[in-house]
Amino acid sequence: MAAHDDQTKNHPVVSHEEWLEARCPLLEQEKVFTRQCDEMSHLQRSLPWERVTKDQDGAVFHTYSCYDRATTS
Repeated sequence: MAAHDDQTKNHPVVSHEEWLEARCPLLEQEKVFTRQCDEMSHLQRSLPWERVTKDQDGAVFHTYSCYDRATTS
């Protein structure tokens, strides 16, 4: 039996008031998380662009790691 099957069969069922009591703190965490994601997206979009030329090792979508640069310096 998969773990998710057990969760659906033995999941607690509560009143609306109990559900709200559990839901509201999670909602606040979700709002914080959403704002953090929005900020990260903004930072990513604000990065400068790099000019792409045909002779860049033949790999236009090469992923360069900042960690690689730190170890090769």
